[in-house]
Amino acid sequence: MMMRRLLESDTLEFCKQAFRAFDEKTLFLDTEASRLEFKRGFQNISRLMNCVTCSRCRLHGKLHILGIGATLKILLLPPQALSDSSFTQEEVVAFFNTLAAVSHAIELSKELEVLAEELEQQKELERRNAGGSNYADLHREVASGERALRKLFNAQIFPTVTENILRVDCVVVGSGLAGLSTALQALQNGARVVLVEKEPFLGGNSGKASSGINAVANISATNDSVFRDLELKQQQFFEDTVKSGGGLSEEGKVRILVERSGAALSWLQEQGVDLSLRTQLGGHSAPRTYRPNGAFVGAEIVFQLEKQLQVFKKKHQLVVLTKTRLDNIILENSTPTPAQGGGQEHVVHNTPTNVLGIGATHLPSNQKLRLLGQVVLATGGFGHDRGPDSLLYKYRPDLRGMPTTLGSWTTGDGIRRALAIPGVHVSGMEHVQVHPTGFIDPKDEKNEAKTLAGEILRGVGGLLIDPATMDRFCNELGTRKEVVDAMSAVLKKRRSSSTTSTSVVAEKKKDNYLKAEEKFFYLLLGAQAAQEAHKHVLHYEKKGLLWKTEIAPFRNALEKFHKQSGTKTCPHGKTLFRNVPDPFAESQVVVGKVTAVVHYTMGGLEVDADSRVVQRSDDGVSRHVVENLFAVGEISSGVHGQNRLGGNSLLECVVFGRHVADNLKIPKTELLEGPDEVHLINGGGGGSGSGDGGAGSGGDSGEYREEPVFLKELQKHNSKTDCWVALYDKVYDFTVYAGVHPGGEKAVLDLCGTDGTAEYDSVHTREMLDGGGFVPLAPWGDQEDASSSGKETAPADADDQQGGGRQAVKEEL
Repeated sequence: MMMRRLLESDTLEFCKQAFRAFDEKTLFLDTEASRLEFKRGFQNISRLMNCVTCSRCRLHGKLHILGIGATLKILLLPPQALSDSSFTQEEVVAFFNTLAAVSHAIELSKELEVLAEELEQQKELERRNAGGSNYADLHREVASGERALRKLFNAQIFPTVTENILRVDCVVVGSGLAGLSTALQALQNGARVVLVEKEPFLGGNSGKASSGINAVANISATNDSVFRDLELKQQQFFEDTVKSGGGLSEEGKVRILVERSGAALSWLQEQGVDLSLRTQLGGHSAPRTYRPNGAFVGAEIVFQLEKQLQVFKKKHQLVVLTKTRLDNIILENSTPTPAQGGGQEHVVHNTPTNVLGIGATHLPSNQKLRLLGQVVLATGGFGHDRGPDSLLYKYRPDLRGMPTTLGSWTTGDGIRRALAIPGVHVSGMEHVQVHPTGFIDPKDEKNEAKTLAGEILRGVGGLLIDPATMDRFCNELGTRKEVVDAMSAVLKKRRSSSTTSTSVVAEKKKDNYLKAEEKFFYLLLGAQAAQEAHKHVLHYEKKGLLWKTEIAPFRNALEKFHKQSGTKTCPHGKTLFRNVPDPFAESQVVVGKVTAVVHYTMGGLEVDADSRVVQRSDDGVSRHVVENLFAVGEISSGVHGQNRLGGNSLLECVVFGRHVADNLKIPKTELLEGPDEVHLINGGGGGSGSGDGGAGSGGDSGEYREEPVFLKELQKHNSKTDCWVALYDKVYDFTVYAGVHPGGEKAVLDLCGTDGTAEYDSVHTREMLDGGGFVPLAPWGDQEDASSSGKETAPADADDQQGGGRQAVKEEL
């Protein structure tokens, strides 16, 4: 009766004519044999499904066959035969699934009709312009049709199924270096992994890192002396990290970080990452920070690890879901496991929590997912969380309004979801790192999003100058906290001093407060320092954040510093004098405006030494782990204490990400259960071409043309909706890619209609372009000599050969 009411409802009124066409009196010959033959054929199809080896495919196949059978029963049975006893519960469920699938197809058909009409109009226009049709026109029509279908069906990411469930060994949420390291190591260990990322691209804030990754390189301990030297270097690294953390770091975790740093460095190099340069950053007592020769370290690492992930995607061992939001963590109860590390542990006797997986939403389609398996949260910190319930403002209200270098996605999602689990706590949330040097863009001084002036610029000899006194005021190689504290002291003097600038005095009279754009300092590099960091300097000059200027305004400060470098004495405690500007020989310096910025959050979820999320009992003393839930990277607490040492964030991601992967429970199973990435994402997400319009898309470029593009034509394609860029010897259409560029679309859009080779080459390498799947449009007809765009060649006498056949390291001292 329910079926009959449904069929008689207004909803299905439009189907009446179709139903009459299926009247069994006219559908079949007037013989019982024909009806029986039809039924027997349908049963044969159902039996054929038993030959399907995949249990999930077999289940879905039988479900749809049952639904079609129920539909046919409704259509073919006489009205008097339709009753509540005519249908089983399974048939009713299957019928509604079939009805949903048909409705979905109807909706798609409407979109196809619209696209077909658009294509017809476009083809008609092309015919008029071309004056006829030929084989090339036909080829273009086919290509246009394919693009239309791809546009439609890529938007419909998920098939119509009862539940979108994927069961794997490990669900990694977040694709910064912590997530990438965990996923790749787990895959190399044989795990089946799904990687979830809410942005259209992979890499997170890790992709923007510029200064380097710390490590005490592994060496072959051929004798006691060499072994003792390794231990000494590790102890120095340990002490520098603890000192930077203000004594609040969990020393057990710091030991793991330091002692496994060499293995982390080697592993990255094995993945193809160039880490051939070594330098000494602020807060370090020795040179131990590694970076590439020809690219920014974050971009290089993310690119190479993505390449490795592609291998596992092709083997259907990995599914990558971009534009997919973490909604909740799926729980059940299990037996308690004591937390490791942190002294005497108490095992509680109540049943703790066991994690089964996560609930997620694919944002473009609003499709709900259940991803089942051990869960690794690598969602980053909360430094850009500026909403009404901001975690940043909750724990550090004094930072309200301070600019940040972090991406807009850094909103503490993983922390919030984990805190929904009873007994899960956070610690150290008040410890937010304020970095001393975020660039102020002269064209947009009030913008809260700043570009980081990486540690490397001060590491090679950059100086900080107070514009009020035009003099130095700190040890530029001190810890970040020491430099920020010195800047704060200077700003305090500016507010109270009568010798500050007119604009500052005017503001002081109002409320004794400096405007954000007035809280700036000069970052200055002499010729030698600028040359040593020339990749960075060129990049920032192109963005208008650094510029050359006459030395005259800074001469007094530089003369004093030049003298101090000769006597190795500095009133601010500086002991390492590198690339000191010569005010008597140099006429120009490179300068930029910088200000303090929110850069990193040290606090996060409480985890044990194995990065397992910890629960506390009601008394707040007893601790046990949440089974199958890990937290890696900036989302976790304990390693960095009060203030992170520069270069340790990337290292933490690799060390603890690999450590978690090694501790996962991995059964010996070869294939993913449930839909693989073809069914789940239909070609979207992952690798350099993650999500819609990834790197591999290169825009809607069509066929490669042999006729070169010259400057006059290139300049016509200079907008957000039509963006061509010349790189090296080719021209690319980046219209689509700009929206998913990890560094933000502005970096791409600024190059529209131009030769962007120099700008691109200051951050990336040509290998990233050639290996990233970008499809060129045509040759570039006005290219300049690009011989200078290759990688630097380190002087032979500067190579520091590491043991075990590792990359040569150029010592920047």
